[in-house]
Amino acid sequence: MGYSADTRVADALAADPELIGRLVALNPSFQLLQDPDSFAQLGNAVTLKEAAGVVGVPLADLLMAANAQSPVQCQAAYGDAPDEERPIWMNRFEEETAHRVDVRPVIAAGHEPFTAIMTAAAAVPEEGGLIIDAPFNPMPLRGMLKRKGFASYAGHLAPDHWRVYCLRGESYAKDLPPIPSQFGAPIWRADDGVHIDVRSLEAPAPLMAILALVDGPDHGGLVTVHHRRDPLYLYPELAERGWSWQRIPGEQGEIRLLLRKEATD
Repeated sequence: MGYSADTRVADALAADPELIGRLVALNPSFQLLQDPDSFAQLGNAVTLKEAAGVVGVPLADLLMAANAQSPVQCQAAYGDAPDEERPIWMNRFEEETAHRVDVRPVIAAGHEPFTAIMTAAAAVPEEGGLIIDAPFNPMPLRGMLKRKGFASYAGHLAPDHWRVYCLRGESYAKDLPPIPSQFGAPIWRADDGVHIDVRSLEAPAPLMAILALVDGPDHGGLVTVHHRRDPLYLYPELAERGWSWQRIPGEQGEIRLLLRKEATD
């Protein structure tokens, strides 16, 4: 498929008749495209980017729905995902009352699980739980659920069975204690992990603050560093500790790095 932000909605729907179902699962407002008059007015005129703005969904989520990977692609990409650290909020996750969706039969029939998962997630109330059973770890869909307010944790039960626990709402963050500052560097938790800002520190404090954080217990394996220069001396220290890093977009004049703890055998 490979749709872009500039692809016309009409062209995408013509190429993929099942797309309308994924769009409605993403946001019920897309039901208007099922009306011939509305489709004639909007579908033929707007791009996917414009449609995302009209409906009020992130463009990244709309493109993910449009370009949903096939089960075979997902299995190849995420079937061997590493084990995850069990989060604190799982101690109070109520499996008995959680909504459940098993997408293994859907995938076995050759269909993608996007619609089934999004439909199930829409029925989960605030502070409610969702359990997803799948033959692989559905990482892209978990990212979309995160933007919809869900925390998630995946357990590997068998070679072809992952169980994903999702909790809707902000209360899970309340279970996490604050992270103490290191050498005066602000540290905080966000939806995308732990952040540390060392831009106000003078050498060697930035290096020491970052290493103190990654050597501690509070990072969850994912740290975003806000720096004012490329920390060349940091990289060999991270490699020695089993961490990878990549440059990601940041503010003007900022070096922003995403650090990730590599899985160990």
